[in-house]
Amino acid sequence: MSEEAINIISELMTSNPTITALAIVSSNDQVLWQTPSWNIQGSRIISAWMNREPSVVVQGVKYSTFQAEPEKFIAKNMFGYGYIVATPLTNELFLVAYVTPEGDPKAAFVDLYNAAIRIRKVI
Repeated sequence: MSEEAINIISELMTSNPTITALAIVSSNDQVLWQTPSWNIQGSRIISAWMNREPSVVVQGVKYSTFQAEPEKFIAKNMFGYGYIVATPLTNELFLVAYVTPEGDPKAAFVDLYNAAIRIRKVI
């Protein structure tokens, strides 16, 4: 992962402190980069997104799919454990974030999407 992409991710997490974990994953479950506090299986999230599955389990926590569109994935834990938000970087790479329960998943998506536009230029 380029230093420029890491800087963009750092800026994103600083500007939106409700985004506390991030990963760049491929559709074949390769994790290119992730925050130290997170260890995810990206293919589970991508599969749930692309197949419009009703839910996805991330690190043992179930999240119900809220939105699954080509440019946006938002899933919510119904017991108040936060949100999973994702957007594509390329056809094979995806930027995935964990948003705290206090966060606004739609606002977090906008921030994530804008960061993804910048990351696309440096990967």
